[in-house]
Amino acid sequence: MSTIDEKNAWEILIEKGRTDLADSIDAIRTKAKDLEKELPTLLDDAPTGWSESTAKGEIKLAYAECDIANDALHDRSATGVERALSRAEAHIIEADPRTEVAAQHAGGDVLDE
Repeated sequence: MSTIDEKNAWEILIEKGRTDLADSIDAIRTKAKDLEKELPTLLDDAPTGWSESTAKGEIKLAYAECDIANDALHDRSATGVERALSRAEAHIIEADPRTEVAAQHAGGDVLDE
């Protein structure tokens, strides 16, 4: 394999990685949008102490982390993208009253439950 062929192969792999990371960002953003649309229907089953306004704030933070992930992708920092997506996912979990994290809003301990 010539040097030019190797370079082309690497460029293809780099583009594939960029596309995969962009797809991951889109998936997290879609997850946040879907939860945001569902929030009004989740009020009835939400644990005591859970607040829709707090959940909306967490979702807003998830969107901000997706923006940070996009910036990191532009800067070619896969690690930065992954970190921002992890933080976005954590905000989505915090916002969702169906997760075990919701138990802390009621003053419970997830580990004890």
